[in-house]
Amino acid sequence: PSLGADLPGEVPPCTPKDGESELLVKGDEGEVVQAEIISNLQVDESKLLSGFKRQLEEENMKMRKVFKEIAQGGKTITAEQFLKGLKSLGCEVDKDSAESIVDRYDVEGTGMLKYFEFLRMMNDVC
Repeated sequence: PSLGADLPGEVPPCTPKDGESELLVKGDEGEVVQAEIISNLQVDESKLLSGFKRQLEEENMKMRKVFKEIAQGGKTITAEQFLKGLKSLGCEVDKDSAESIVDRYDVEGTGMLKYFEFLRMMNDVC
């Protein structure tokens, strides 16, 4: 037996009409209040997307700053630079491990990480 099968009466299915919110209870004395609450919950999409874009840009700037520091202003990071960068952050890592990590994320096989490879590595870590 389903829940409420032994209760008298039948509850009609709740399907909102076009333009109505399924959260409104028709005929309820608080219907106006409910509509006001729902309208306040709706987020302006352009503001939401602008805020999201701004956060992404800020994160990208942070990542670029870290990349440039490790790359010593260059456009790529060698295993040696990566090792020094990790050590400067207080990470205990040996040369073989640093080389292994760079090799793993070095998609182009240059022995160095470009910015997009660095981002992929950081994305896997974070």
